[in-house]
Amino acid sequence: MQLRPYQTQIVDEVISSSRNRLLIVLPTGGGKTIIMAAICDKKRQKTLLLAHRDELLYQAKNRIKDYAPHIKTSICSEGNTDFSGDVVIGSVQTLCRRLDEVREFNPSIIMVDEAHHAQADTYKKILFNVEQAKWIGVTATPDRTDNKDIEQIFGEPIQYSR
Repeated sequence: MQLRPYQTQIVDEVISSSRNRLLIVLPTGGGKTIIMAAICDKKRQKTLLLAHRDELLYQAKNRIKDYAPHIKTSICSEGNTDFSGDVVIGSVQTLCRRLDEVREFNPSIIMVDEAHHAQADTYKKILFNVEQAKWIGVTATPDRTDNKDIEQIFGEPIQYSR
């Protein structure tokens, strides 16, 4: 699977950045999930990927499997709490109730799909539970209707040329 030039630029920026809080903003269809898969592949560090719907959990798992089949992934959601992967793809609702296991997993990276939700208490509970990790937020819609700024959590978006 080949990345588009702008996707490669974004992945390279994330890999080389010294910032611990990063925000990727791409329109729908821009390849956010493949970018997350490529970051997992290049970083090769324990990663926790947060999503708010089961559909997104399995989309991420499948995309990582397609892009980097050597990476062991596991799902942590209602009725299925598996922290055995190098990349644990977890439901926010489930992980929020399993903070001790999140701490024990001790990810180096936390990626947040649909990062515009990250101002919610449930997301912040998980993120601030593992503050030493690098946080990477990914979204198509950085503006929230409640005017809470996700840049307070992830910083300014990564700049790229398309």
